[in-house]
Amino acid sequence: MMTKALAVAVPLALLFALPANAAGVNMKPGLWEVVAVIDTGPNVKRTVTSRICYNADDMKDAIRVVPHQQELGMKCEISDFKNQGDTSTWKESCTSKTQSVVGTGTMTMKPDSFTASLSVDQKGGAAPKGSKAGEKPGKVQESLTGKYISDCK
Repeated sequence: MMTKALAVAVPLALLFALPANAAGVNMKPGLWEVVAVIDTGPNVKRTVTSRICYNADDMKDAIRVVPHQQELGMKCEISDFKNQGDTSTWKESCTSKTQSVVGTGTMTMKPDSFTASLSVDQKGGAAPKGSKAGEKPGKVQESLTGKYISDCK
């Protein structure tokens, strides 16, 4: 079980998935700093910095460290999860009573760093945070970088 989770305050709360059937990763367990750049539309970008403590169990399955969509009240499924070398790719679909979200992600992991990108299409519900009044929900692009800081305390 993870000791902490990353939560990004956008209409898409990014948390970290629980294990499915993936291979281990070449990342150090410990405290990681994660910087997420969230692009919700023309000229609307936000940067969120968080810290996550990954334990040794998290490193046993790549799917435990890849970011994915999970918002309160939504049921999400990851499909087509592939782990090739240091890079993982996946698809995800989420639904609730008022909206659906579909997207893809890719993450490349190294012992002291990682990069990830997510592309998500939101239908229904509220427009992404930072959108102009009257805009419909739509595509959200997210780029993440992570770097190892130290052991967890």
